[in-house]
Order: sequence, then C-alpha cells, then structure tokens
Amino acid sequence: MRLFAAIVAAFDNYDVSVERVKLFGYDCLRVNNKIFAKIDKGRLVMKLPKQRIEALVMAGHLEPYDGKRGQMKLWVVLDSVDEALAVALAAEAKAFVGAGGRP
Repeated sequence: MRLFAAIVAAFDNYDVSVERVKLFGYDCLRVNNKIFAKIDKGRLVMKLPKQRIEALVMAGHLEPYDGKRGQMKLWVVLDSVDEALAVALAAEAKAFVGAGGRP
C-alpha cells in the first residue's frame, strides 16, 4: 500500500525507535513493542486519541475501524488522505502509543 510505504520511508529516515513487524498476519509499525499503525485488508489503520479522531472524522478524513471483535474506539481507517497527512498522523499515532495510548 502506497501510504504505508510512505510512512515506513519517513520513519526510516529519522526515527530508529520505530519497528516494522508482522503480527497476526498484519504488516505493522510499533514503538516500545506497541502497535500504532497497520495494514488490514489493504487499508491503513492507526491508533489515535479520541479527540483527534472526532475532529478528523468530522473533516471526512477517517472512518471507524471494525476489528475482529467489532468497532475499536481508538483505531481508525485512513482511506481518503494524502501522503503528507498520513505521515503526520503516523507521527501523532506513534507519540500517542508511545505515551501509553489511552484516552
């Protein structure tokens, strides 16, 4: 996926704390052993703070993410974003997860 590749390249250039791993069949990015972005069924999914998700959903950039057990409140799908926004949101997701990733 193009957006995921752009995010991986951006982190490869400046942040060695980010690892690219395969977990449970998902291509993922993690920091401190915690996932902050992944590819699920060809879609880019990230973990972000609730307030940020609400703002981005209102702007039409994100949609809720339904995992195997139903909707996951802090995870969203980024289907209709450009590369620059995807990279910026990945940095936000990394910071959020790195700080504990709780609402």
